[in-house]
Amino acid sequence: MSVWMRTPSCRRTILALVTVWLATPIPAVAQQGRAEKEAATDALFEAWNRIDSPGCSVGIIEDGQLIFTRGYGSANLDYGVPLDETSVFYIASTSKQFTAAAIARLALDAELSLDDEIQEYVPEIPRYEWPVTIRHLVHHTSGIRDYLALMQMARQNYENYWDNDSGIEFLSRQKALNFQPGSEYLYSNSGYILLAEIVERVTGKTLQEYTFEEFFAPLEMSATTWGEDYAAVIPNRVVSYDRRPRDAYRTWLKHFHGKGDGNLLTTVEDLAQWDRMFYETDGRWAELTELALTRGVLNDGTELEYAFGLGRGEYRGLEITSHAGGMLGFRTQFIRFPAERFSVICLCNLGHINPGDLSLELADIWLFESEAPEEDEASPTGPEATEESEAWEPDASELERFVGSFYSQELDVSYAIELRGGEVYLVQGDDSTRLRPFEPHVLAIDPRGFNRLEFEPGTGLANGFTVSSGRVRGIVFERR
Repeated sequence: MSVWMRTPSCRRTILALVTVWLATPIPAVAQQGRAEKEAATDALFEAWNRIDSPGCSVGIIEDGQLIFTRGYGSANLDYGVPLDETSVFYIASTSKQFTAAAIARLALDAELSLDDEIQEYVPEIPRYEWPVTIRHLVHHTSGIRDYLALMQMARQNYENYWDNDSGIEFLSRQKALNFQPGSEYLYSNSGYILLAEIVERVTGKTLQEYTFEEFFAPLEMSATTWGEDYAAVIPNRVVSYDRRPRDAYRTWLKHFHGKGDGNLLTTVEDLAQWDRMFYETDGRWAELTELALTRGVLNDGTELEYAFGLGRGEYRGLEITSHAGGMLGFRTQFIRFPAERFSVICLCNLGHINPGDLSLELADIWLFESEAPEEDEASPTGPEATEESEAWEPDASELERFVGSFYSQELDVSYAIELRGGEVYLVQGDDSTRLRPFEPHVLAIDPRGFNRLEFEPGTGLANGFTVSSGRVRGIVFERR
């Protein structure tokens, strides 16, 4: 479940942001050219606009009104059900803003403090070297390891049954944090299942009951639910897909019910109702949205681009707030241009669609009424490339010290390291992955990415190693 649905090669960067004064007026959508905008939108989604393909439901909002909505593709390939504005999508991490809003509401009502330590409400989580607060969870500065990454490292399948109790049990076994809370930002889905649990323990209600009373009912979001009853019938529910060889589609078994970080089911129509809340002047709504749009701050005073389940940034010189989601073949994006009172919703049910790019192209069509200017390809926007160190090239005898069986109590999983034909392999069950030697004590698939195994320096038989993988650092494995 990620914040930004952008590929590295994209010509634009989506962050996400809040209302600010703009000196340059932007043309209103109500101007002439409506037919051209609709035609351009249809062309954008043409590849999926058929009943035998998954696709997207799209919504364009101006001044609190859903001025354009259309479905492209099928909600269910088994029965040929077309997508439209009433199709109920699993929106993955786009759900986080609702969990954060519930926490914000409880804080404003003095039911909790954002600076409370989380163990006050979830004592199953170990106490670490430093305190972890609710505020840290909201802004992804807690250092708590991401449970989805932990599941991958434990070789657990997302199609097996999983819920928040499973997640909290997993997190209760973690003996360390990724970093000192508040010292850096690192996106972690774990924080948001913990926030959902805090809402339930503070209120004595389920997350569904509390958010229904506070948000969904008052805002007339009648199709929105957290899916807490996984066996319930959900009218207009969308099925998600991935593409397989020869253009075949594969659907997902939806047994994954971790909520708070994701799992909200909703529609384009209901999200348009939620969008209106951000322009309400009533005191109770206004104080909520003000807090919800408050950026996180690191210990050193650095202001983050992440608020309460919402990213903040800009696009083509305008400030935006945004969040994306991706899980189990669903891909979603919700972008708001607050000063223009303009928003784009793009909900898709095919895993390789990028709604982040599509949403910005929809903004180009409907708000800017022109294509975005191409970026100067000679001016990279990412980190500067660094020269890689020379690879370590050991002989087979030097690799023998790593061979063996190793166990992690934190993951409750065993890895084997085997030497085959002079090459090292990481083995877990039937899975086997080649590891490259990068330093005399480091083996990895990629030294910066998944499964970087660090052993203690030396020449004797290695007693164990630690594994780091993106949103998880320092998982301990010991030789058995």
